[in-house]
Amino acid sequence: MVRSTTHHDDGPGTVHRTGWWRQTTSGWRCWFRQATGVPGSAGEAAAVARLDRPVIQADVETSLRAAGVTPGSTVIVHCSLSALGWVVGNAVAVVRAVRSVVGDEGTVAMPAQTGLSEPSHWQAPPVPEGWWASIRANWPAFDPMSTPLRAMGAVAECFARLPGVVHSGHPAVGFVAQGPCATELMSSHDLEDCLGDRSPLASLEAVGASAARRYLASWAAAHCGVESGATPIQGRRD
Repeated sequence: MVRSTTHHDDGPGTVHRTGWWRQTTSGWRCWFRQATGVPGSAGEAAAVARLDRPVIQADVETSLRAAGVTPGSTVIVHCSLSALGWVVGNAVAVVRAVRSVVGDEGTVAMPAQTGLSEPSHWQAPPVPEGWWASIRANWPAFDPMSTPLRAMGAVAECFARLPGVVHSGHPAVGFVAQGPCATELMSSHDLEDCLGDRSPLASLEAVGASAARRYLASWAAAHCGVESGATPIQGRRD
C-alpha cells in the first residue's frame, strides 16, 4: 500500500490531494482518494468564516447516517479536522460521532503512521547526511501508547489514545482499531509486507470495511465548500 499526497497552491489556500494505492494480483488499485482544501494563513479564523454556525457532533452523525453508515458497521476513517469547518469539541467530537453511529457492535479503524524509518530515505523533508547516525542512535524506541503519529491528523491522534484501542504493532505504518473486531483486524501486520496482503488494510478490505473518511470528506464538501472526490451528502447552508 502506498499513500501519496501532493500539494497544490490554490489562491488563498492549499489543496492536499491524497490517494491510498494498494498492490493486488491484478495490479495497483486506488482504494480511496481525497482532495482536501486547507485554510490559508488565517487558519482557524478562515474555518470560522466559511460557515454560518459551528459544526457540532450531531451534524457529523447525521451525515454519516445519510451516507449509509449503520450500527454494527466496520469503517476505516482518515479525515482532516480543519476541512470539516470549526468543530465544537474538535477531534473528540468527530471521534464520538463515528463511534455513536457505528454503535457498540461496530468497529472503527484508522491509519496510525509514525514516520519512524531509515533517515537516509527521508524526503519530506530530507535531513543532512551528517545527522543520520545521531538520529539512528537517539530516536526513542517505538511505543504504541506514546509514540506520536505523523501527518495523520488530530482525529487519528485523538482516537489512537482512547482506552480499548488496539494497535497493529507496526512501528512505522501501523493501524489502530476499537470495537468487537479490533483485535482480529489488527492481529496480522507483517513488517515487510506492511501494506499488502498481510496487513490490517487487507483484513479491513476483506470484511468490506466502509471508507468513512469519504463520508466526512463529503460532509465537508457540502457544508464547507471543500473539494472532494465523493458525492456531497447534503446541500450547503447559505
